Amino acid sequence: MPLPATEPRPSPRIMAILNASPDSFSGDGAATVEAALNRADAAISEGADILDIGAESTRPGATPLDAESEWARLEPILTALRARTALPLSVDTYKASVAAKACEKGVTIINDVSGCRDAELFRVAAHYNATLVLTHNPHPGISGSSSATYTDVVAEVSAALSALRARARAHAAGLKDDQLWFDPGFGFGKNVDDTLTLLRGLPVLQTLGLPILVGVSNKSFIGQLTGAATAERLGGTLAAELFAATHGAGIIRTHRVAPLRQALFVQQVLHAQNQHTPD
Repeated sequence: MPLPATEPRPSPRIMAILNASPDSFSGDGAATVEAALNRADAAISEGADILDIGAESTRPGATPLDAESEWARLEPILTALRARTALPLSVDTYKASVAAKACEKGVTIINDVSGCRDAELFRVAAHYNATLVLTHNPHPGISGSSSATYTDVVAEVSAALSALRARARAHAAGLKDDQLWFDPGFGFGKNVDDTLTLLRGLPVLQTLGLPILVGVSNKSFIGQLTGAATAERLGGTLAAELFAATHGAGIIRTHRVAPLRQALFVQQVLHAQNQHTPD
């Protein structure tokens, strides 16, 4: 059930995942435009702040899509969504040509999990005055199929924003810091210990000065910790998301909007009451 309209919105913002890929790792991919729109309608009614639409799976072993095939999946969904909601739309793509077409359809956020390996993405974001997500991804491709090796994962992920010159390249293209978000890349080149350490280190990443986007929903580390199958990871997902919310996440990208919004709201109320409890 959605929260009453008079209740305060929970913070951070909730980005709803809308998979238009039939082979999504989470098993929630929409095989048809109608199915995708039904899921979008549900996310909107549950209180999503942002809709993130992707058409290419990043699960290990997934078959890459060419730009034409990816756009063929995205175009009818984006057209319909822009006509039925004023919520910000995000496109989950690493291809500049797809991002440009999506921005023409009213998308205002480009969520690139590759770490902006295509320099043209910076120029597309600047041209359309869009927000660009800079993701830490140590892999040459987009899949999170294997772990990288870190001495200090928090320090190295933090340093990568400068070391890869992503921020400088964004500025050179005409983007300002208020158009940039940073995604630490949970699920991309991090094992369980790396992931837990990185979650605990979110306050350090917060010092970078960019809003932090956290996407841990249904990720494999929850299954490795608990033994739960992908479809049974809601409890672990909410625990990780609430932890992220209290440690610096500005945006949480999730498959399940209503449970997260409810959990954030109750957490917010409890925190407010705690602040006003007399000694």
